[in-house]
Amino acid sequence: MKIIKHSDEYAKERQKILHSYFTDTIDILSESHTPQEIEQLFESLSFPIEDITKKLTSLSFDDYLRLIDKINEAWAVPGLGLKLGIVKSIRNFGIYGYALMSSTTYEQFTTVANRIFYAIYEPLTIQHHIVGDMLEISYLPKEPLPRNIHTILMEQVVTCGISLMSTQLPEEINWENCIINCDYAAPDHAQLYNEYFPGEIRFNQPVMQLCVPASWMQLPLKAGNHYIYSLCENKIEDILNGLGTKSTLSNRIRHILLTSNLNHLPSTPQIAQKFHIAERTLHLRLSREGTSYRTILNEVRNELAQRYLNESSLTIQEIAFLLGYEHNQNFYRAFLKNNGMTPAQYRKNKQ
Repeated sequence: MKIIKHSDEYAKERQKILHSYFTDTIDILSESHTPQEIEQLFESLSFPIEDITKKLTSLSFDDYLRLIDKINEAWAVPGLGLKLGIVKSIRNFGIYGYALMSSTTYEQFTTVANRIFYAIYEPLTIQHHIVGDMLEISYLPKEPLPRNIHTILMEQVVTCGISLMSTQLPEEINWENCIINCDYAAPDHAQLYNEYFPGEIRFNQPVMQLCVPASWMQLPLKAGNHYIYSLCENKIEDILNGLGTKSTLSNRIRHILLTSNLNHLPSTPQIAQKFHIAERTLHLRLSREGTSYRTILNEVRNELAQRYLNESSLTIQEIAFLLGYEHNQNFYRAFLKNNGMTPAQYRKNKQ
């Protein structure tokens, strides 16, 4: 595997993922605790919730482990790791999420998933081996972790893997043929495991593993698209090159949007802050270029919508989600206004 260079862009993508991990934790805790209780717990670790939700603070994986440890100490939420892992989806992983969604082969999917793994799970390594007719995905600590954190972290990485694989592999796959080997004793909440995984679960094993049929490596992935995968792998440079060589403010904003998770769009104040200018100056400069932030966002969404409809097997609902629309009907209306036809009609005309 290639070593990832820790560039500014990489650091930004990593921060997106880490912030999503914290906000997922807040959402899960909200099921059983009041906002005031959650806020007090975060404040005790010097993690103001407002700063996290607005992405105003830089986070590390050590911060995340501290949070998990504090939650376990204060509330001991049963199955916390299982819940944190299963809620993970492509929306958590920025540009890597798009690459996961667009992978055409299991090898591509694994390459991207491994990049995400090494970008986030610093205390662990991951290995893939075929043993007999099973693919063994092993999660190995680089050094011993405290037992309570070890269990939660291992629960999370395994259920996260299951969640991501489920989004891409054909719907008819049978998880009952799979095995989870846990390198720890059965916890008090062991009965919850069957709610998240229908296969065989073994405790007190030498290595933490998710074992799936090796034949799955040959299965076609649901939303695979070579072209979109290539765009993601190259940070969508092909699209950016098509914007022209002039480094206008509007093109630079397009660059930001194309490399963002469209479900968590930057606001105009955040865009202005990136360029170290006032929000009013941002609007004025875009006006001089004959455009606006809303127009640029609409153009980027429409371009990506056309590409997904043309060159992927994503459903219209999945495309709407990827493009950050809260409701499918909003996507239909916007696409109809921009293209004079519905997404379904556009796809049919291009076939």
